[in-house]
Amino acid sequence: MKKIAVLADVHGNYTALKAVLAEIAKEKVNTTWFLGDLLLPGPGGDELFQLLNEAQVKTYIKGNWEDCVLAALQGEISLADPSDIYLAKMVATLYPQLSHANQTRLQQLPFSAIKEVEGLRIGLFHGGPEKNYGGALFPTQAQANFDDLCRDDSLDIVLTAHSHQQFMRYSSQGQVIINPGTVGQPFIHWSGFKKDFCGQYALVTVHEKQIRAVEFKKVAYDPAEEVARAKKVNFPFSDLYEDFFVNDRVYTHDAEVLRQHPHYAEYVEDVKKFLKDYGKK
Repeated sequence: MKKIAVLADVHGNYTALKAVLAEIAKEKVNTTWFLGDLLLPGPGGDELFQLLNEAQVKTYIKGNWEDCVLAALQGEISLADPSDIYLAKMVATLYPQLSHANQTRLQQLPFSAIKEVEGLRIGLFHGGPEKNYGGALFPTQAQANFDDLCRDDSLDIVLTAHSHQQFMRYSSQGQVIINPGTVGQPFIHWSGFKKDFCGQYALVTVHEKQIRAVEFKKVAYDPAEEVARAKKVNFPFSDLYEDFFVNDRVYTHDAEVLRQHPHYAEYVEDVKKFLKDYGKK
């Protein structure tokens, strides 16, 4: 019998990741898998990799935010796009602070993985088999989207992330699809749950080609402690990071708010300089 801890979407939230991994350590799991989006918009950097290493996380696949970081480093951004400035300014601040080993690890992350455990073939994706972004696999989307996720008939279980919502459902063929939710950035739609910022993960127990249990877990932590971490290091857009925990608002694609940020013009110049300097390396 094997118990697998599955987690994803930390988004720079060190406080939440530390709390979740402390709980996983009590579960006596056989292995822990991470489905991507470790960094940003929270301030966590090398310390996040350290937590994953201490938890012996051997499998880490690439999320869309890892791709965004790498795209920013290649200068694949528009200086006229507030969302690109938002991302690139955070990358310009965080990436140079990462160790060379972790910079290299980011560059080499696999897009997906297939594991065989107790005779079951398990596919690991951040989003789907061909792209790790977009809204096609949010829980309210069409069954056809989830069938497409499971089009590899050799897979018994598919693990996916990205939607920041915990769920289990089936393909039309009966394959099991599991989303562990998000460690650091829950998307809360129902008004009654607006203060539920717990770190999320899932435990999947398999034995002799059978799923014995799927458990969705939530771990409480103090969001104010995480906000204080961001402010202490004067992380870019830390005021918007704080507002997420107060009003459950995400500003990644909110061009109007980003453009009106009091430091926006300064951040644009910082991004220009970073891209120029980084391009010389």
